[in-house]
Amino acid sequence: MPQRKSETSEKQTALAKSSPSRRQPTRARSSLFKYYIHDSVEGYRLQLMGELTEADVPELDGCWRTARTTIGTRKLVLDVRLLQFADDSGKRWLLSMASEGATYLPDSFLRNGLPVQAAEHAAGTKSSRKSGVFGKIVSALKGIETEPTQAQ
Repeated sequence: MPQRKSETSEKQTALAKSSPSRRQPTRARSSLFKYYIHDSVEGYRLQLMGELTEADVPELDGCWRTARTTIGTRKLVLDVRLLQFADDSGKRWLLSMASEGATYLPDSFLRNGLPVQAAEHAAGTKSSRKSGVFGKIVSALKGIETEPTQAQ
């Protein structure tokens, strides 16, 4: 028995909706941030590269929450040697990981901040990025001068 036209078009519509090539991406990824997971017997290392922004934190945090269930007593290492910038949300996430037991590469991360930003400070240059409130608090604790902001 031949199918009616409406049944055929309904099946084609259902196939089109379930086809992977027709699905829309849920979120465009920033090309400025990447991370790699290095899972070994000794530890679990998240290698962070580029610019960590608020848009990237949920995915990175989800990755950590998933990994946390499997790493057991192994050491968690956040490798920030190739991380060039973190906005306030990124910095908050990075600092919160210390309470999760994370260690950092380089070891001086909590004292000096990101390697690129620490190098700028050591060279006496000011970053072109304005510090937010969180950045000013961290900078004050580290003894780093920040640019004054205008009162609104």
